Amino acid sequence: MKMQPQTLPLYEVEELSLEQAILELASEDEIYETQYQEATTLFLQLCA
Repeated sequence: MKMQPQTLPLYEVEELSLEQAILELASEDEIYETQYQEATTLFLQLCA
């Protein structure tokens, strides 16, 4: 019996930074919460 070469499906691949990948996986609520936390932290640092 002759073996057929196994083929793998092709996917489009984009290079993402780690931050971009995390944001792609995060829900919108998580994104807004993270942005709010970062803005709050920055604001408190500026006020200190």
